[in-house]
Amino acid sequence: MVSPDIAGVRGEYLGYQYLIFCAEIPDARAFYDAVSSLEEEGSWIQYVPCDLVAGLRCLEVSIRLGIRDFARGRSIARKLNLQILLRLFARTQVKEVLEIIGRSGRSKCFVIVVSKRDPEDVLVYLRRLCEPEAHISSCIARGRAIKLAQMYGISWDIIESIANAKGIGTSDALEMFVIERIATLGLFKS
Repeated sequence: MVSPDIAGVRGEYLGYQYLIFCAEIPDARAFYDAVSSLEEEGSWIQYVPCDLVAGLRCLEVSIRLGIRDFARGRSIARKLNLQILLRLFARTQVKEVLEIIGRSGRSKCFVIVVSKRDPEDVLVYLRRLCEPEAHISSCIARGRAIKLAQMYGISWDIIESIANAKGIGTSDALEMFVIERIATLGLFKS
């Protein structure tokens, strides 16, 4: 169970447990320096600025596919958290995803914890480095939908057409297309 004072999504896949929550990260450099030691203990932590995420399902699909790639020894990145970013942004170059993360204005971020142990143990440590939000839904990037579509190379006209044809909102149509990009990009070594 996710701590009662924060909103989050928890899951398990291929022996890894994951936790996603929204937080303010006052100092990204201090955050990375502090969490790097957790990798040696089998826990990977990654923040993703909320304005770069089309929806929670995109995060969950990226996490599961990143874990799958990593567990099978077929990931591009050497670190699980970076493989998840490669999946999330449908890219094949670690440098590109780090540039994407670096360009974003970090007001709120999704924090992803992936671990072989209970991610709640890691959350206790992370509370010193970030300020968890009470509502995860406040972190979804609804206002940047057109820019997100451009980042993934998706035409906004197509998003609107599919949304109208299916009777869904444009944010749902965008999330659907982004998940397709995440899932179909050949992000593994042959």
